[in-house]
Amino acid sequence: SGPTGPWLAHGMVLNGSGSANGGGYNNSRTNPAPLAEADGTVKLIYRGGAKGYKAEYLGVATADNWNGPYQVQSPQPVLPDNLEDPFLYRDCRGGYHLLAHAIGRSVKGDVGVHAFR
Repeated sequence: SGPTGPWLAHGMVLNGSGSANGGGYNNSRTNPAPLAEADGTVKLIYRGGAKGYKAEYLGVATADNWNGPYQVQSPQPVLPDNLEDPFLYRDCRGGYHLLAHAIGRSVKGDVGVHAFR
Protein backbone atom coordinates (compact mmCIF):
# COMPACT_ATOMS: atom_id res chain seq x y z
CA SER A 1 0.00 0.00 0.00
CA GLY A 2 3.05 2.29 0.30
CA PRO A 3 6.82 2.41 0.82
CA THR A 4 6.44 1.21 4.40
CA GLY A 5 4.73 -1.99 3.25
CA PRO A 6 3.47 -4.52 3.53
CA TRP A 7 6.04 -6.00 1.16
CA LEU A 8 5.92 -9.42 -0.49
CA ALA A 9 9.01 -11.38 -1.51
CA HIS A 10 9.02 -11.93 -5.25
CA GLY A 11 12.09 -14.12 -5.66
CA MET A 12 15.10 -13.84 -7.94
CA VAL A 13 14.68 -11.42 -10.83
CA LEU A 14 18.10 -11.77 -12.49
CA ASN A 15 20.41 -14.68 -11.81
CA GLY A 16 23.34 -13.30 -9.80
CA SER A 17 25.81 -15.96 -10.83
CA GLY A 18 27.09 -17.46 -14.00
CA SER A 19 28.58 -15.74 -16.96
CA ALA A 20 27.57 -14.68 -20.43
CA ASN A 21 31.19 -14.22 -21.48
CA GLY A 22 33.30 -16.91 -19.85
CA GLY A 23 33.83 -15.50 -16.35
CA GLY A 24 34.24 -11.83 -17.22
CA TYR A 25 32.14 -8.94 -16.01
CA ASN A 26 28.96 -11.03 -15.72
CA ASN A 27 30.39 -13.26 -12.97
CA SER A 28 28.08 -11.58 -10.43
CA ARG A 29 25.02 -9.42 -11.12
CA THR A 30 23.80 -6.91 -8.53
CA ASN A 31 22.33 -3.41 -8.13
CA PRO A 32 19.51 -3.72 -10.70
CA ALA A 33 18.03 -0.44 -11.95
CA PRO A 34 14.80 -1.03 -13.91
CA LEU A 35 13.15 1.18 -16.50
CA ALA A 36 9.53 0.33 -17.35
CA GLU A 37 8.73 1.18 -20.96
CA ALA A 38 5.30 2.38 -22.17
CA ASP A 39 4.67 -1.00 -23.86
CA GLY A 40 5.15 -2.88 -20.57
CA THR A 41 8.64 -4.21 -21.33
CA VAL A 42 11.44 -3.56 -18.85
CA LYS A 43 15.08 -2.66 -19.39
CA LEU A 44 17.37 -3.37 -16.46
CA ILE A 45 20.84 -1.91 -16.01
CA TYR A 46 22.88 -3.90 -13.49
CA ARG A 47 26.37 -4.00 -12.03
CA GLY A 48 28.36 -7.01 -13.18
CA GLY A 49 31.33 -7.88 -11.00
CA ALA A 50 34.38 -9.57 -12.43
CA LYS A 51 35.93 -12.51 -10.59
CA GLY A 52 37.23 -11.28 -7.25
CA TYR A 53 35.42 -7.94 -7.76
CA LYS A 54 38.54 -6.23 -9.08
CA ALA A 55 36.37 -4.34 -11.53
CA GLU A 56 32.68 -3.53 -11.83
CA TYR A 57 30.93 -2.85 -15.12
CA LEU A 58 27.36 -2.25 -16.24
CA GLY A 59 25.26 -4.63 -18.30
CA VAL A 60 21.72 -4.67 -19.70
CA ALA A 61 18.95 -7.23 -19.30
CA THR A 62 15.40 -7.06 -20.66
CA ALA A 63 12.04 -8.70 -19.96
CA ASP A 64 8.60 -8.64 -21.52
CA ASN A 65 7.17 -7.40 -18.19
CA TRP A 66 8.33 -6.56 -14.66
CA ASN A 67 7.85 -10.16 -13.55
CA GLY A 68 10.56 -11.45 -15.92
CA PRO A 69 12.25 -13.63 -16.85
CA TYR A 70 15.13 -11.25 -17.64
CA GLN A 71 17.58 -12.01 -20.42
CA VAL A 72 21.10 -10.53 -20.41
CA GLN A 73 21.55 -8.47 -23.59
CA SER A 74 25.15 -7.35 -23.24
CA PRO A 75 27.90 -9.97 -23.48
CA GLN A 76 30.32 -7.05 -23.02
CA PRO A 77 29.97 -4.09 -20.62
CA VAL A 78 27.90 -1.20 -21.99
CA LEU A 79 30.63 1.28 -21.00
CA PRO A 80 34.39 0.72 -20.55
CA ASP A 81 34.56 2.41 -17.15
CA ASN A 82 34.55 0.83 -13.70
CA LEU A 83 30.98 1.79 -12.66
CA GLU A 84 28.36 0.91 -10.06
CA ASP A 85 25.00 2.06 -8.65
CA PRO A 86 23.29 2.76 -12.00
CA PHE A 87 20.09 4.71 -12.59
CA LEU A 88 18.35 4.68 -15.98
CA TYR A 89 15.68 7.06 -17.32
CA ARG A 90 14.22 8.40 -20.56
CA ASP A 91 13.85 12.08 -21.38
CA CYS A 92 10.80 13.73 -22.99
CA ARG A 93 12.27 13.08 -26.48
CA GLY A 94 12.68 9.35 -25.84
CA GLY A 95 16.44 9.40 -25.27
CA TYR A 96 18.01 7.08 -22.70
CA HIS A 97 20.14 8.51 -19.88
CA LEU A 98 22.33 6.63 -17.44
CA LEU A 99 23.69 8.00 -14.17
CA ALA A 100 26.29 5.97 -12.28
CA HIS A 101 29.08 6.19 -9.73
CA ALA A 102 32.53 5.94 -11.37
CA ILE A 103 35.10 4.20 -9.20
CA GLY A 104 38.26 5.68 -10.66
CA ARG A 105 39.88 3.46 -13.29
CA SER A 106 39.61 5.42 -16.54
CA VAL A 107 37.74 8.25 -14.80
CA LYS A 108 40.01 9.61 -12.10
CA GLY A 109 38.61 9.93 -8.60
CA ASP A 110 35.17 9.08 -7.25
CA VAL A 111 32.77 10.92 -9.53
CA GLY A 112 29.38 10.56 -11.14
CA VAL A 113 28.99 9.67 -14.80
CA HIS A 114 26.21 10.72 -17.18
CA ALA A 115 25.90 8.74 -20.40
CA PHE A 116 23.14 9.11 -22.97
CA ARG A 117 21.91 7.57 -26.17
